[in-house]
Amino acid sequence: MKWLVAIFVLSLVAIGLPVALNHAPLFAPPGPLARLKVYLSRHRASLTPDHPWPSLRSPLWHDGSAPDPRALADAMRALGWEAVREDAGWVHAQVVTPWLHFRDDVRARMIPYRDGWSVEAISESRLGKADFGANEYHLRMLRESLR
Repeated sequence: MKWLVAIFVLSLVAIGLPVALNHAPLFAPPGPLARLKVYLSRHRASLTPDHPWPSLRSPLWHDGSAPDPRALADAMRALGWEAVREDAGWVHAQVVTPWLHFRDDVRARMIPYRDGWSVEAISESRLGKADFGANEYHLRMLRESLR
């Protein structure tokens, strides 16, 4: 019985600690069970204007002028991301995670959207099948730095 309790506690720590370090909004829509299912089974997240999760909806600009695409590269550099480079409209960067120092790849671009502009971004882990919310965290940080 003690072994079962120990295994249960270790499992909670092994999952809970990385999710907490990634500041995952577990209780935001669509709820903790749906979010944990994604955090433990996927290694990619996307930021789009129509994303079903409010935390992954990209900002919109409706002032009629296109935002400077260099703002994406500047935002990535300001976040301390590495190897920021521009290629065919996309801005690429590497993010080193605080938990075990994994490297994740983030790419973003400005897109026309309805009567203005928005950002499309993808964050993807290089290793593993679960990201514990790290990719969503990268995209939320990028979104906030663009506002």
